Amino acid sequence: MIKKVLLIGTLALCSSMNAQADRVFGLFFGAYSWNADYSGTISSSAELPPPLERFSPEIDVEDDLGFSDDTGGVYYFALEHFVPLIPNVKLVHSDINSNATETVDKLIALDGNYFGLSQDIRTAVDLSHTDLTLYYQVLDNWVELDVGLTARAFDGMIDMLALSDSRGGLLTEGTRSTIDIDITAPLLYGAAQFNLPLSGLSISVDANFIAYSGNSITDINANMAYAFDFGLGLMAGYRTFSMELDDIHDLNADIQLDGPYAALTFHF
Repeated sequence: MIKKVLLIGTLALCSSMNAQADRVFGLFFGAYSWNADYSGTISSSAELPPPLERFSPEIDVEDDLGFSDDTGGVYYFALEHFVPLIPNVKLVHSDINSNATETVDKLIALDGNYFGLSQDIRTAVDLSHTDLTLYYQVLDNWVELDVGLTARAFDGMIDMLALSDSRGGLLTEGTRSTIDIDITAPLLYGAAQFNLPLSGLSISVDANFIAYSGNSITDINANMAYAFDFGLGLMAGYRTFSMELDDIHDLNADIQLDGPYAALTFHF
């Protein structure tokens, strides 16, 4: 009888220690493929010489430049613990790099150069960025709630290259404009996760947001996930990302990307 009691007590203690370890310290890894649709406009805020200053319309990334949808990779790592006052850490890299070639009929301007009038133009858009998020878990049961701050560093560009002459050689082949997007922005971060009891399923949503002086970034991610007992997980979700820039490095932009993704996760 005493041996049975000791055995039951030992098993209960081990179970409690494992559960406590999971609550005190956790590592999370994940990667997903994001199929995003492009929409929005870009334009240069640089002044154009007369009489060409009237030719500075917004450039539609779909209708004018030929962007539609593309697939990018997203990779993340998170460390959670319960050490007082020290925030949890999440690192996310989004690889958003696309290009398109389109015959552009109207005259457009970017960074002081002119394109269009039936030119074939190749455009590359790189909105890749890395997020460093410091956050606190303010609620941790079947509902989890996180709040914090994100530093988002962009290391991208918009590049436009004329592949042909326009009508009568008015605009020449080889004209090129490149605007770097190398900004770092602070964003508010919040996340909520709902763990469905006894199912292994969870539903979560997280968001990053900032708005100031005509500039804004909004990034919302919603998903449903299933976690196996050995730490591996599957996730399906939808992400929408929009960025509005007002005269940042001579660039005005109002670009949106949104679409579904499928992810593989691991937690231990």
